[in-house]
Amino acid sequence: MLASDEYRDHMFRWLESIIKCELLGTVDVVSEPGGCALPRPTLAESPEHIHPAVRPPPRIADVSPSQFEAQYHTFVNELVEQHNWHEHRDTCWKYLRPGQPRTDENCRMRIDGSTRRLTELDPETLSVQLRRLHPRIANYNDLVIFLIQANMDVKHIGSGEGAKALIYYITDYITKASLPAHLGLTALMYAIETTSAKYGKVSPLHWTPREDTGALTVLVNSILGRTEISHQQVMSYLVGGGDHYTNHRFRLLYYAAFDRIVRRFWGEMPDQAIMNDQDDRGESPTDLPHASTSEQPNHGSAAGPVSRERTSEHDDDEDTITLTLANGSISAVNQQHDYLLRPSSEPFHSMPLYQFVGLTEKITCASDDNRLRRRTQ
Repeated sequence: MLASDEYRDHMFRWLESIIKCELLGTVDVVSEPGGCALPRPTLAESPEHIHPAVRPPPRIADVSPSQFEAQYHTFVNELVEQHNWHEHRDTCWKYLRPGQPRTDENCRMRIDGSTRRLTELDPETLSVQLRRLHPRIANYNDLVIFLIQANMDVKHIGSGEGAKALIYYITDYITKASLPAHLGLTALMYAIETTSAKYGKVSPLHWTPREDTGALTVLVNSILGRTEISHQQVMSYLVGGGDHYTNHRFRLLYYAAFDRIVRRFWGEMPDQAIMNDQDDRGESPTDLPHASTSEQPNHGSAAGPVSRERTSEHDDDEDTITLTLANGSISAVNQQHDYLLRPSSEPFHSMPLYQFVGLTEKITCASDDNRLRRRTQ
């Protein structure tokens, strides 16, 4: 980016289109009068005005494109105000040393009220410093927050030591490694020493339930202060519960196949890709979407079959069919057909693709019959 101003400008525009630090529609820097933090706008919930996290999002099928754009901006801004508008909490200063002030500068979320009108390249560290038009809104992507309707964060990972540090932090935060033995023993020793000092020279063998409870409280707080794990996880370890896994599962979305359907509908696919795809389905390129008039699919001219090479770009656009081997049988699943042929009744008819893949599950008729049979027995 130092060698090419054009490349740098393209990179800056691309990052600004993905990472937002302000409400949609904001063009100027938002200032804080008197240096006081801007309070998060209050939401007056009522039956007519539901919290945006649980409110059905606007649908482009119900309104015109211009109306949807306006509703989209309003809905995203409401989500940002409720989920990504930062207000300092105790967790912002959980790692402060005794005596350190609880100020904006010491917020570990690094939202200190500062703003930046333009995206810049730091000449010393060569890191990209994104523009920040709002002093209290955390980074977000408007499309992602629209889909998940919850708080989120998004970062630009460049290269160098900063990128390595960020990847390490994210990996360590997600995996939540078990409490190391030395940290556990340190927390236990601290709890015993603190409780002994508090209750005098009473031997731990003669502690009453009051002393036991106090020691346990100090132990739990000490563990929480040394690791990035939740209170519930600590208590689960103490009572012997171990790790607990929920029934949530990741769902795969075969985006390339859906992208091909949309591009074909709007006529944005390259002509060669359309011809190859039509040949694969046994259709005449000139007759699609009408059926071929001959009994046999028209795969070529009278001179013989057409020889064509498959490109890697077209291979990525193939229909994705998932084969599942279980109980001695093979079942095929085509995600595109599942969505296009979904029931016309609610709530399926109004479900966007993201919600359909994440919230629905398809079962075989035999499994459903067995379930109903067990209920009636």
